[in-house]
Amino acid sequence: MMILDPLAGMVQKADAKTGGSLARYGFAVAIAVAIAVAVIALAKLSEFMAEARWVDHTHQVIRGLARLESAIVDAEAAERGYVLSGSEAFLTAYREARRSVDADLDSLQNLLADNPEQLLRLDDVRLRTAREMENLERIVRLVESGQRAAASRAINASTDGERMRATRLRLREMLDVEEGLLVRRHKSADQGAAIARLLVVAGSAVSLGLLLFAYAALQRENARRTASEATTREANVFLDRLFEAVPHMLYVKSAPGFRYLRVNKAHEAMFEIPRERLVGKTDAELFAPAQAEHINAEDRSTLAGGSVYEAEVDQLVSANHGVRTLHKKKVIIPDDQGQPMYLLGIAEDITEHKAAQREIIRLNETLERRARELEITNKELESFTYSVSHDLRAPLRAINGFALMLSEDHADKLDDEGRRLLNVVRSNAQRMGALIDDLLAFSRIGRATLTRIDVDMGGLVASVMQEIGEPKDVVMPACDVGSLPAAVGDPALLKQVWFNLISNAIKYSGKNRAARVEVRGERVNGECVYRVADNGVGFDMRYADKLFGVFQRLHRVEEFPGTGVGLAIVQRIVVRHGGRVWAEGKVNEGATFHFALPIEERVHG
Repeated sequence: MMILDPLAGMVQKADAKTGGSLARYGFAVAIAVAIAVAVIALAKLSEFMAEARWVDHTHQVIRGLARLESAIVDAEAAERGYVLSGSEAFLTAYREARRSVDADLDSLQNLLADNPEQLLRLDDVRLRTAREMENLERIVRLVESGQRAAASRAINASTDGERMRATRLRLREMLDVEEGLLVRRHKSADQGAAIARLLVVAGSAVSLGLLLFAYAALQRENARRTASEATTREANVFLDRLFEAVPHMLYVKSAPGFRYLRVNKAHEAMFEIPRERLVGKTDAELFAPAQAEHINAEDRSTLAGGSVYEAEVDQLVSANHGVRTLHKKKVIIPDDQGQPMYLLGIAEDITEHKAAQREIIRLNETLERRARELEITNKELESFTYSVSHDLRAPLRAINGFALMLSEDHADKLDDEGRRLLNVVRSNAQRMGALIDDLLAFSRIGRATLTRIDVDMGGLVASVMQEIGEPKDVVMPACDVGSLPAAVGDPALLKQVWFNLISNAIKYSGKNRAARVEVRGERVNGECVYRVADNGVGFDMRYADKLFGVFQRLHRVEEFPGTGVGLAIVQRIVVRHGGRVWAEGKVNEGATFHFALPIEERVHG
């Protein structure tokens, strides 16, 4: 089957429209233009009538504004006459003027419904008029109650004249707007007449040109039709091959009958139904009732929704592939009128993908479980370390104390070897005490609450340098401290990091007469990277992995004193800040210790 059945008809139909109907379009457009030219006169006449109605409407508004102004003046005059004379005739005239004011305002409200700006001005006039009428009504009530003298004083003290001038000014402003509209509408009518004349002339010329074009198009139609048919055949072959080459299962059904019109090779391989047996059938004729009803429900849902339908189908049994999981998409293809014509379905075999997802979930659950177990173990280990270290302090103090008492109170009973051995006991007890202190410090770091604020690393290093150099017996080497970027973290813990690293650099470069310590920092790839370098004894990189372990030392205590916990403390602090630490060195050429902290845009307190 060389043509993609449901889609081929659409392509051929489009080619027929574009290839063989230009001439017909030309004649049709020419006739349409001719008719349009005839209609233009009627249209313009209608526009003239519409403009005339708008002109009349504007005149009505102008008359309404004049009536309103006159009614307001009449009400004020009648009110003054009533106050001065007390005559009921003036009171009647006043009441009639009040009613005219309200009626004129309502009439203008209806007339100006098409003009929001004028309505806003009318609202202002209404508000001003209401205030004037309220004041007039108050004075009238004074006269009705026999207080004519008070009413006269109220008239003399009133600012009605100023309010009346403001109201008339607003009415004049509205009148100016309406007169401007009148001018523009007359101008629009004149322009419409000019355009009508131009369209008549241009339309006649265009009609003639289109007729000539249609005649020429008829001469080329046969040649174009031949070329179009060849193009259509090539397009159909391409679409057919494209449909077959898609690795996912594709099928096309009629809508709304949902009969199969076409399937590709992948569909045949999965469902093991040859296309010859499938085309023209419904799902009810091909599958078990339950499965057919499920598929039909999906199709109806797609048809009703008018959008892409997505679903996953588990436990699909294929004789060649076993139990499979499919991810399906369905979409309606409409005809030229937008009515459903075809249903295009795509099904992707995601069995392996789902299995991989399940394996990832299982591995994540295992990892989370082991992380929880590790967290519990670490807490128990820290608690154990703290308890053991704390309990060891008392016997160590006793050993050191009794050894001191023996050396001070019974030294005359001991020979030189005995005294030496006592000093060895005391020295080891003190070293053990230092180890316990460092172990407790290491344990406390794991339990300490981490504060996260902006930290001035330059100031922190300066304070560390000052503390290290305070003892008089400390010989400070040349220290070169560069510009250090600020970081976010716990200042006390980060100070401990700097203290341990700089102290180590000074200690291990102490035997070099030209000892030098260098401190640098920079921002690299989202991290603040710092380093402390020295030109001391260095170390063999084969043992670099032991540097940050507890009690791990690469030099004898006799050469360089220490407990072997300092770098372990450095690593724990840096890791707790989400960073990393590493070292580089060469024997007798110095060492460089690096630590990196993540850059945080916000400060956390």
